[in-house]
Parts: sequence; structure tokens; C-alpha cells
Amino acid sequence: TVIAISSPTDLRHRRLAVRDKRPLTQAQAEQRDWAEIENLEKGGPIALADYSIPNDTSREQFLSRIDQLLLQIDF
Repeated sequence: TVIAISSPTDLRHRRLAVRDKRPLTQAQAEQRDWAEIENLEKGGPIALADYSIPNDTSREQFLSRIDQLLLQIDF
């Protein structure tokens, strides 16, 4: 089972800019995005994932979405 977790580019870059450890500039965040797509080949698994969870709200809402999906999948 593959679960893709994604957030809008602008939100992801803003979060990277303000994190405590290793904050990234806009340019660094863009370079990281492309490196992950080209070198780590993340695009395919994300596109073919069985489930997708948006990470575009609060941490609490995101964790709630994970809990809901795990109940739905019934491991």
C-alpha cells in the first residue's frame, strides 16, 4: 500500500523557509524539489499511490486525516 502525502508548492516552500533545522531559501527549495524528482524518482510513486493525503492544513488536521485513512484501509 502506497500513501502519497503532498502539499502545494508555495506552502511547502514557506514551511521549509521557517523550519528550525536547515531552513531553505526559495531557490534551495526549488532545487530540492527537482533533485527529488530527478534523482530519487519520487514522481512515479506519488502518481501511482493507492491513497493520497493532502498536507495543507494544521498538523492536527493532517494527523486526523492519517488516522481516518488508516481506519479505512484496515491494516
